[in-house]
Amino acid sequence: MYGLTGRAQTTYKQLKAEVRKGIYDNIVKALRQHFEPDSQQELYAAEFQTRWKKKTESWVDFGDDLCALADRAFLDLGNDRKQQVTLLHFLVNLSSPQVAIGVRQRKPKTVEEVVTATLELD
Repeated sequence: MYGLTGRAQTTYKQLKAEVRKGIYDNIVKALRQHFEPDSQQELYAAEFQTRWKKKTESWVDFGDDLCALADRAFLDLGNDRKQQVTLLHFLVNLSSPQVAIGVRQRKPKTVEEVVTATLELD
């Protein structure tokens, strides 16, 4: 049962037998659809699009939050595409032109790389 407990375990037991005996990714998709229906996904996408770094928030926390929102908002995107979308949204939040230019010159490929570059240049 993949180490499930509580509500997740109960929901798993209620899935159709062919889903439970299927591929792990299909089981995860069925559970995710139960706990985070498409309407929730749209809310997460809207929250992602309107998410801006708060003045008191660290770049690390901001990057982590963007990644978490992207995971919830863009279920149909692969991890590479989610990284790209999140990276671009992060870059838009760089208010200092000097930092933005310096970070972009490093050509970061992941959110972790853009956070590290931002911390070094900010």
